[in-house]
Amino acid sequence: FACTETHDTPRIAARDGHETLAITTTILNMFMPNGVPFINSGQEVFEKQPMNTGLDCTRDDLYRLNEDDPYYGKLALFDRYQFHYTNESRWIIPDILDFIKPIRKKYLKSIINAKLNISIHDPNKLFIGFGFVKKTKSNKDNVLLVLANLNPYQEYYLKPSIEAIRTLSNNQEAHGKLLFSTHEGPREFTQFIDHNTLDLHLGAGEVKIVEL
Repeated sequence: FACTETHDTPRIAARDGHETLAITTTILNMFMPNGVPFINSGQEVFEKQPMNTGLDCTRDDLYRLNEDDPYYGKLALFDRYQFHYTNESRWIIPDILDFIKPIRKKYLKSIINAKLNISIHDPNKLFIGFGFVKKTKSNKDNVLLVLANLNPYQEYYLKPSIEAIRTLSNNQEAHGKLLFSTHEGPREFTQFIDHNTLDLHLGAGEVKIVEL
């Protein structure tokens, strides 16, 4: 299972990074190589109160809600409880999932048989990159890059190598499409330093999905 929280862990929206981290990791889990995406009830509306304090929890996790909240100090597995579905941010994750589902579907066979990740040579930057190759009659529109900055507070300028993906896919395109970003709309993607290296800017917690 590809998940950021379960019924026994702290809520992802309550961890350091809060809603930004919740969005980033929820998107990444939709493309986790060889993984099955799993969303815990309430995660989609940034629920902060855990359902149980079983794993990796502190006493603070029991009191994530405001003291005047009727469910303050309550646990959904044991107490009468109601998720906060009137949260003003409640449509963010559902809308994102609705947008990226067709992208996942197109590359699903590649995602569940993935062989490549994208790497950078900077261990101090919290970057994750996935690369998927789809079998097509042409060597165009057959590569999907999922590029993410896991730092919810700081932007990054990165130079990821896609040489291995070039070799595997035989895709030599220098123009691609930015299908999705958490920070901007779809557009043409031409950010290359050279044939095998991306010239990549990622905002704090940003995920970019690029097709070549």
